[in-house]
Amino acid sequence: MDTAMDLYGGDYAKHRTQHVTQLGRQAEAYRTIESEKKDYEYFWNHRPVSGASPDGRR
Repeated sequence: MDTAMDLYGGDYAKHRTQHVTQLGRQAEAYRTIESEKKDYEYFWNHRPVSGASPDGRR
């Protein structure tokens, strides 16, 4: 997933930091952590078990 940072680089970062509040940064960090936890839980719940996994791959 491309972030605006990837697309626009440093100019975007400088512009953005002028507008982002501390609260906004905290909310963003929280969302990032939550989405990483969900990814991890998905991976953990869908990991292959010994033998064939549910979708038939080995």
